[in-house]
Amino acid sequence: MATPTPTTPAAAGTTRPTRRLWVRGLLAALAAVVVNVVLFLVAGAAGLEVLVPDPAAADGSSAPLVVGAVAVASVVGVVAATVGRWVHLRFTRWPEAVFTVGVLVLLVLSFAQPFLVAVDASTAARLLLCLMHVVVAAAVLLFLGRRETLTA
Repeated sequence: MATPTPTTPAAAGTTRPTRRLWVRGLLAALAAVVVNVVLFLVAGAAGLEVLVPDPAAADGSSAPLVVGAVAVASVVGVVAATVGRWVHLRFTRWPEAVFTVGVLVLLVLSFAQPFLVAVDASTAARLLLCLMHVVVAAAVLLFLGRRETLTA
């Protein structure tokens, strides 16, 4: 007696690899949050205060960056990269190369953000923010940059 086969190719193997991709994304987010929070706390203990625009202030004043914002920003970056990785695996011919180049291009572009947005921050604080961007990109490439297909 023959076993039934899935009716669509996508149904044959996307559940497990997609789950693995999201698990690796979760691990990347955890790694990025831990490293960035440690960097932030060490910099704070050394007396570095990171000032960012206060979204609640109508006059455009700055407020100190808080540890929760560091964690949230790290997670948002990794979630966006995980979705991007899924799209690349699903729809591009060379997903590893396209994803890696995309992450590196976005990393370089992200270096402008601390200098354009955090206008009241010191140079050391801006460099700390750039280092945090490198941490997120490194976690993304380490955990999500591996060769994988969605039809394992």
